[in-house]
Amino acid sequence: MGSVSEKTLLEWRNKHPWLVIESGVMKCKVCTDMKSKLKLITVWADKGSPNFQYSGITRHTASAEHNNAVIACEQDKQLQTISSQEVIADVSDVCELVDDVDKKLFNKVYYAAKMEIPSSTINSLLDLQTKNGLNIKYTNLSPDTVSEIQTSIEHVLREGLVNDIKSSPVFAMMLDESTDLTVDKRLSICVR
Repeated sequence: MGSVSEKTLLEWRNKHPWLVIESGVMKCKVCTDMKSKLKLITVWADKGSPNFQYSGITRHTASAEHNNAVIACEQDKQLQTISSQEVIADVSDVCELVDDVDKKLFNKVYYAAKMEIPSSTINSLLDLQTKNGLNIKYTNLSPDTVSEIQTSIEHVLREGLVNDIKSSPVFAMMLDESTDLTVDKRLSICVR
């Protein structure tokens, strides 16, 4: 640690939240947490690296062991989220509280999302439905309202999926990471 200042170590920890410095060595919290699950045999999960150089951190970040541990950690978080989801006792009771006009609105928002139509076109779809003779009481929905409706729909769909997963004796999970146009990393999780 001698030649590395506290300020530099703090910068490294900010860039790499998994970095743990203890007893004069650098360790990886993710690899340490996933060590027994993945049977990792790496210095970063066991003794720690006494080599306080940033190049060692970048090499570890790029290593297959670290990336597998990150994916396994994300997978564990997803499973915990699924198992801790609150489940409404009877979805049909909730559906009975929604009137027919609201159901039509929810159907349009769901249709737009399913067909990957931008949310900004929801108002145009509502106008079209009004011109086609349907009784639509909503016009000029704000983006926040559309987002809240989508969140409500997502909650009901997720609830059904969680119940299916819980009642199934087995299920498969597939994880894939990719980057979008803004070079943000996205983790896709598919359960079957």
